[in-house]
Amino acid sequence: MLCPDPGDGCDRSASSPKLEVAPLSVIAGDPISIKAVNLAPNSEVTLAASGADQYGQIWSSQAIFKVGKTGVVDVSKDAPISGTYPSVSQSGLFWSMTIDPAAKYPNPFLGIPNVIIEMTVSGVLQGKTAVELKSSVDLNQLEVNGEIKGWFFAPKEATAPLPALIVLGGSEGGSEKDLASILASKIRRPVLALEYFNPAAEPPTFLENIPLEYFQKAFTWLNAKPEVKRDSFVAFGVSRGAELALLLASMFPKQIVGVVGNVPSCVLWPGAGRTAGAAAWTWQGKALPYINIVMTPDQLTAFEEASKNGARYSFRPMYEHSLAVANKEDIDRASIPLENAGGPVLLYGSDADAVWMSATMATGLASRLKAKGFSHPVTAITYPSSGHLIWRPYMPTTLSKANGGSFWLDLGGTPQGTAEANSDSWAKLLNFLSGF
Repeated sequence: MLCPDPGDGCDRSASSPKLEVAPLSVIAGDPISIKAVNLAPNSEVTLAASGADQYGQIWSSQAIFKVGKTGVVDVSKDAPISGTYPSVSQSGLFWSMTIDPAAKYPNPFLGIPNVIIEMTVSGVLQGKTAVELKSSVDLNQLEVNGEIKGWFFAPKEATAPLPALIVLGGSEGGSEKDLASILASKIRRPVLALEYFNPAAEPPTFLENIPLEYFQKAFTWLNAKPEVKRDSFVAFGVSRGAELALLLASMFPKQIVGVVGNVPSCVLWPGAGRTAGAAAWTWQGKALPYINIVMTPDQLTAFEEASKNGARYSFRPMYEHSLAVANKEDIDRASIPLENAGGPVLLYGSDADAVWMSATMATGLASRLKAKGFSHPVTAITYPSSGHLIWRPYMPTTLSKANGGSFWLDLGGTPQGTAEANSDSWAKLLNFLSGF
């Protein structure tokens, strides 16, 4: 112990091993300090984290540390000697949480609202505390049903109209309600999580033949809200939603004043629904041109095998091949004319993305804007070891696959690389959004 002599005046209670976690309640994605103090030098301490996801399934992690001369272990400064993550990482106990491979509903699109942190010394539990990861702080919330669908969030303290953020999910469908709520809680701006198709709805809808006029209805709806500054919207989209966000920014520059593409495409792709050959997007009743999906025989065989065996499958080679065999005229017609956008652009993609080549397409968009003499700020960031799912910090990144029905969709990346991308991109995203 740090106070070995009973007559030295030390407080005996203060010398006991202690777990210090702060704050105990945060907006999801905010930093959390974890320290173990009053430890014996050269001893070992185990820190562990666990929490239940939206399906009640437990995710867990642990890290064992060798205690130095100070008697303190600080996860933001000290590397574990073993455990579920390998090096110094303040959020390591969170991003390295894993789920039992036999779990019924393994899902990377998860929410863990409460995480238990435990400290064990010499096999004895010496500290335990709970951390609340909140998705909503001082927000008014409204479910939107009618001509548009989704969820609307606005800060309770808003006294003047502010620019609104429109959040667009990807090919999973539905609205990004939790992400929108977290972003509204952080940037203190109105946020609309806009649903534009939902295969889980009754009746189901799919990512095909989505009329862009629908989003004009969303603009009209937002313009009627007293919390929203008229015709001042920032579009944020993920994956196919990023394709959409960039398209909207190109089509409606007087309404969209800024745009974020998270793992974006630089071209339009076909629909992903039940109708073969359907476009994803339409305008004035006409399908917008897209790049045809073309699979090589080997790719098709690999996909059939993955579907048969419930194995992991990467769609990236298919997208790469489809672009490689497309002629220049088709690529030009399907390219997103982002140079028509009316405000700043933030793009981020992953070199190790296994769904499609998001880093290449993000940098390609930036190069296009430069060549076209685009007058607004453009930031394009690429992450070398992240997968397709770049989200927020302090969430597990160990499940790099998603349920595709009969197969597993390979998302790519490493857990640590994705966690590092989450941390860096989240800070840049919040800074970008707070500028409006």
